[in-house]
Amino acid sequence: MKHIFNVALTFDDGYVDHAPVARVLHELEIRATFFLITGLKQLKGRPLLTSHPELIREMSEMGHEIGSHTLSHPNLLNTTDNQLEEELRESKSYLQALLGHEILGLAYPYGKFDERVKNAAARHYKYARKDHRHGGRDRYEVGVQCGYRGLGVCSLWTTLSMLTGGSGATLLFHSISTIPVRVWCRYLKAIGAHFVTLSELVDIEYP
Repeated sequence: MKHIFNVALTFDDGYVDHAPVARVLHELEIRATFFLITGLKQLKGRPLLTSHPELIREMSEMGHEIGSHTLSHPNLLNTTDNQLEEELRESKSYLQALLGHEILGLAYPYGKFDERVKNAAARHYKYARKDHRHGGRDRYEVGVQCGYRGLGVCSLWTTLSMLTGGSGATLLFHSISTIPVRVWCRYLKAIGAHFVTLSELVDIEYP
């Protein structure tokens, strides 16, 4: 039986320049997961996809998974119970109204969470992703095997993991340009990587 190495590409914050990356991935028949901040129009001086909702619809229609990264990207550990509920509920509601289907996943801002935040996430979502290395105990502590390190390091890590019999990887990006991602994804496909959305990978790892 052929060994399958599943790769879930995830992108945080929802910058407008993620849209061309989504198009390139679609051309390569790769579906990724994009976690969007829904209550802001820009972050760190960069425009967010909420300023162009038609792009969010386009990305979803391509088959990419759209997830929540909260309304305003706060450290959820510092929110009141009411603020926490609003950040999770209203972000999901916005995306569901825009796209017309259920939003399954959440990415914790800054990767910060505790039991209170996990329990709130479980009330609204099917899974939640942190930004720390390695997975957690359940689908509300989904780990990232490589993030914040650029394509070079992620490529090396993914290749080594595939060669040593790993089962899969969740990769995290914030900024990435279209030419490197096209070359890199073609390389990974050539050596046998199987690309899935994060919700699909969660269902495999946390049945």
